Amino acid sequence: MSNYTVFIECITFNHAPYIVDAMNGFCIQQTNFPYVAVIVDDASTDGEPKVIKQYLQEHFDLEDKDIVRNEETDDYILTFARHKENHNCFFAVYLLKYNHYSIGKNKEPYYKDYIENTKYVALCEGDDYWTDPNKLQMQVDFLESHPEYSMCFHDVEVKVEEGRDMSEKDKFAFLREKEYTRQDQLEMMRIVPTCSIVIRQDVFSKYPHHPKFTIGDVVWVATALTYGRIWCMANKMGVYRLVPNGWTALSDEKVCRSMFSHYQGMIESFSWYQCKRGYETFRFWAFSLLMILKEKNGCEEEFTKYAEEYKKFTKEKTLWRFWLYYFNRKIRAFLRSLLGEKFVSHFR
Repeated sequence: MSNYTVFIECITFNHAPYIVDAMNGFCIQQTNFPYVAVIVDDASTDGEPKVIKQYLQEHFDLEDKDIVRNEETDDYILTFARHKENHNCFFAVYLLKYNHYSIGKNKEPYYKDYIENTKYVALCEGDDYWTDPNKLQMQVDFLESHPEYSMCFHDVEVKVEEGRDMSEKDKFAFLREKEYTRQDQLEMMRIVPTCSIVIRQDVFSKYPHHPKFTIGDVVWVATALTYGRIWCMANKMGVYRLVPNGWTALSDEKVCRSMFSHYQGMIESFSWYQCKRGYETFRFWAFSLLMILKEKNGCEEEFTKYAEEYKKFTKEKTLWRFWLYYFNRKIRAFLRSLLGEKFVSHFR
């Protein structure tokens, strides 16, 4: 196994319309070091494996027997090759034979050796992409000269695909060139575009796996903040794409279920989440979910289940906080229907 300065992790599923942009972004990187992009297609059903295979045939040297590696197991088909023109760019493509996400099977053991033989890890999902050919070099140079920082990231353009709300285009408009802290993470939760992350491998390896985690990139950022500092570059060096079938397009109920679970994992995994703000955020998502279940027909049993889990986790004996939240929301909704949003806002 060769040594690479950067390992790029690209987990993708049903991103056939977008994956070429992601792969182009990997291949255009101009670096003074070798890097490997590990693309893992989780048994896509939209033709994405065919798109990836075609890209390899067009852009990678599949005849160089000294470098090319082909491997097939019961779980995947692997192709490893070097780019025809950019000799610092290597791809390791895993086409999984069955969907691992749906059965909770970890994909990392397949490409663990690549991670262990790199110094930095970059993340980019299959529907996002990089636009600046100097992105990796700039981020590696920063981390090389600032050992106190465990991670750096950068600003992005947000591309809203058809079927998503255009108001989301300013999702990361708050980003500035500066250091972001644990308090920023606690206050805003998502301060880092996934496709902008470059993190030290020795920090990446300390990711605290927890069965309740549902938002991996937030955990990466929390891990980086646990073992060092993080810096944001102002350069817009990538595109964060909002697609109709992405996580951020989930229904309110699904989001609340996800966050109810995720914040329990965060509080249990990171000591600095065990604070007033951490528990306040968990309560917000817990109460939002409980209210949805309370208002939805046939969900009495689920309401009770989540209510008991909430009490057990917070060590609260009653639901008085929730009922206060619930009736406050009901009263506001009633006043809004009578008086309008502008008038009700004066009473917040």
